[in-house]
Amino acid sequence: MPFEGYWGPVTSNVDWCEHNYVYTPYVAEFWNTLSSFPISFIALYGLIWSIYYKHELRVSLCFFFVIIVGLGSAAFHATLKSAAQALDELPMIYGGCVFLFTLLSKPQDSSVALATLFTCYCAAFTVLYILFPSLFAVFIVSYVAAVGYLIWESVRLIMLPSATREQRLLAGFALAMYSFGFLIWNIENVFCPHVEWMQLHAWFHLLSNAPYLWVVFIASERARRRSIRSHVVALPFPHCVLDLEHQL
Repeated sequence: MPFEGYWGPVTSNVDWCEHNYVYTPYVAEFWNTLSSFPISFIALYGLIWSIYYKHELRVSLCFFFVIIVGLGSAAFHATLKSAAQALDELPMIYGGCVFLFTLLSKPQDSSVALATLFTCYCAAFTVLYILFPSLFAVFIVSYVAAVGYLIWESVRLIMLPSATREQRLLAGFALAMYSFGFLIWNIENVFCPHVEWMQLHAWFHLLSNAPYLWVVFIASERARRRSIRSHVVALPFPHCVLDLEHQL
């Protein structure tokens, strides 16, 4: 028998497949909430090593936004409130833009124009998101577009002769994890009554730790462009870190 929810009626414009308030009156979607925290914990580890190894600020910002996404996701699934939904979805858009900015910007300049472009895009999206909160499809299209372009650019880079074996492995594993996660997320959305017991959305969250590997890949590419030797410390995921060594 489900509990009476502490957070009251659902005000978010989407209520996922998992039954609400099954295990506690304080958490609407228990497994979706619980599975959101590893996203933040693993990204926090990445943020720490990015500072320790003196990576660029933009690399640390990538990890920072992944942390915020994980916390926002936990708040959203725990409460199913529209405000918490914004804490989940807006950082996903901002983080996607930071990822793209970090990957596309050149180390020789400050990339002010590119930063201004992404900032304006985020500002415009935020205004539209606030004015039309019911248009969940707008968020989905915007997020998929950002991730799609990130995938396109990453694949282009690892196909270059200058790409290292480590870079191809990092990008390849990240792409495989996120693609499979996106697949099972869609399976749950389409066949919810038949697969709700599988908690596929929670598994999607666990596979969404792929951005960690993507940031390591981006950091590796940034180091190469800056003529800095780097290598991935030989520890299993999610503990792999990128050590910056010395000038080539």
